[in-house]
Amino acid sequence: MTRAKALNYVSMLYSLQSPDDPLLLTLSSWSEEWLAERKDHVVHHTWESYASGMRDVMQALGPLADAPLSSLETADFQMVQKKLRKGVKARTTNKKLAIVSGCLNEAMRLGHITRNVAAGVRSIPESDSSVVYPFTLEEVDAMLGVARKRDTPDWEGIITLAVHTGLRQSNIVRLKWNEVELENSRLVLAPVKQRKKRGTPQVMILPLSHEAMAYLEKLPGPIRPTLPVFPSVAEVTTSSICEQFERIQKRAKVPKLIDIPGGFVAKRTFHSFRHTFVTWLKTAQVPEEDRRALAAHSDTAAHQTYTHIPESILRSAIAKLPALSRGGA
Repeated sequence: MTRAKALNYVSMLYSLQSPDDPLLLTLSSWSEEWLAERKDHVVHHTWESYASGMRDVMQALGPLADAPLSSLETADFQMVQKKLRKGVKARTTNKKLAIVSGCLNEAMRLGHITRNVAAGVRSIPESDSSVVYPFTLEEVDAMLGVARKRDTPDWEGIITLAVHTGLRQSNIVRLKWNEVELENSRLVLAPVKQRKKRGTPQVMILPLSHEAMAYLEKLPGPIRPTLPVFPSVAEVTTSSICEQFERIQKRAKVPKLIDIPGGFVAKRTFHSFRHTFVTWLKTAQVPEEDRRALAAHSDTAAHQTYTHIPESILRSAIAKLPALSRGGA
């Protein structure tokens, strides 16, 4: 019998005698209470990051998420840290552990537990920001070929939009139909980093390339405008999305690590599509001002500059992106 099963069994027996005892709280049940309470005290997008972080932590915990809260140990969250670390930056993993630590701090303040075991997990050093490098056109086409032939629903569209919009991963995998204007060949949305700011986020208009339009137009229309464009990944954790992409990258024989001039080693991840997008625009001699606008940089100056650029100029810039191979469709 595993530790998780044993703890759940003991908890079940104990609940028959003391059903209202706070010692029976699990991370799963307590996090629901904590998130409900936090909803009235933080802006919506901050709350969404809390909910997403807790969801990822509980998925990594597995059955232990339903074990008594008081039975969890620091080693459990060290295991969570190791699982979450795969394919993401140290800062992202540290943030998720900080969220669960805050959740447990509140449980301790209210007397549900006597100590915060997640606080004992050492943060990962965040000096791991290695060089991110773009993909070549041939590598992008190879990954599109794998996405079309393999059992990878939605990934052809995800890759197409990633490399022809430059949007960050979260914007693409959580894209909803009410952010897509097919009649105007464009996306209208708030970039991820803008959403995290207090107040009303600035909305950007992003023209769609012919390839992006061709993919979106062949999809069945949504039942509701708030439904996701890519339903197979909309509710999947960030680590799972990274794993799915790494499988496609590996099958396409696109190396994750490459040697670059100067003796450095660069990595290529999903974020490399954003680098690829900007690099292609620069190669096509799109002015820096327009590149910064299309890349939706999070600093205020970039967005102020963007608002004065006519959509026709941005559409002309998008039209200069290289066409993707349609082979293997």
